[in-house]
Amino acid sequence: MVKNFVYLQEKLGLIPNGNRQYYITRTQPPVLAFMVDLLYQQFGLEHIKPYIDALEKENQFWMDGKNQLNNDNVTHRRIVRMPNGETLNRYWDDVEPSIPRQESHREDFALAKNMNETDAKQLYRNIRAAAESGWDFTARWFKDRKNLSTIQITSIAPIDLNALLYGQEKLLAKYIAKSGDQEKADFYQAAAEKRKQTINTYCWNENAGFYFDYNIKTNAPSDFYSLAGVVPIFTEMASQEQAAAIKKQLEQKFLQPGGLVSTLIKANQQWDYPNGWAPLQWFAVKGLLNYNHQELALEIAKRWVKTLRTNFDHTKMLMEKYNVCQPDLIAKGGEYSVQEGFGWTNGIALKFIELTEK
Repeated sequence: MVKNFVYLQEKLGLIPNGNRQYYITRTQPPVLAFMVDLLYQQFGLEHIKPYIDALEKENQFWMDGKNQLNNDNVTHRRIVRMPNGETLNRYWDDVEPSIPRQESHREDFALAKNMNETDAKQLYRNIRAAAESGWDFTARWFKDRKNLSTIQITSIAPIDLNALLYGQEKLLAKYIAKSGDQEKADFYQAAAEKRKQTINTYCWNENAGFYFDYNIKTNAPSDFYSLAGVVPIFTEMASQEQAAAIKKQLEQKFLQPGGLVSTLIKANQQWDYPNGWAPLQWFAVKGLLNYNHQELALEIAKRWVKTLRTNFDHTKMLMEKYNVCQPDLIAKGGEYSVQEGFGWTNGIALKFIELTEK
């Protein structure tokens, strides 16, 4: 999979959202570094040296246009200038002019049918950017928290995206230092530290004890709770005190009979209540383990595995997503019915069984 990702990057300049021609204006979220790190943990530095250049290219892709930002021009493609002068990132889609998604043309066109041309293009841009995020769709991106027509993701610096990019910069600094180029390693280490400080300035809510997205248009943090807020503990960006606060919020707000619910709002979207998704369970469990909150981590893993087994008894297959509030029901919501079989469900099921049954 890593070789395939790197091949696509070399051929197309990015790792597209899927292996179809019309996806080449959208990237995958920045997970390549974490895939490479799994290889590093198993095989060591020599094995992953051929991929370090690819990780630098991935970082450069996300940071493209940084030098063009100023007080009057605060966004460019996937990068945004924050009020303190530092930069964070957002999701985007490069297609010009912005048009309905090819894979959902009818649905997007119908949604925009009563809009003027300018508003329709803005809608298409935001829908495409949300598809790039992987969270397509969730009320997290909606201005009114109800309707897809109010989607505003290009105005949002997502907490999970920026925490993943922090992790990418930290891993680059580590690999490059071990390869002997300390000056370049220091560059990535400094970039990671600046990103962490900026995230904590704009996305951490001390009173809520949780991380949130930041709206760059209104210059205000969101108060929308989602499991995206656990990614800083997955990438070990949070302090011990922040991790303890996040643990408390997971116990009080997100923990359900079948695992962790993705958000607290029921909006009939597939990334919202009552649904749970395997990668979000993993971010939370691994993050909790990073900070020695083992009891809650294992409880989440056990509940998720039980959900899969309960569901499997009825369907005889693994699914893309699950209803964690009523684990015996098939998950619903979104543009399509739940998909049968999914790589992240399979992989995380194996990992959680290993964690809970050893």
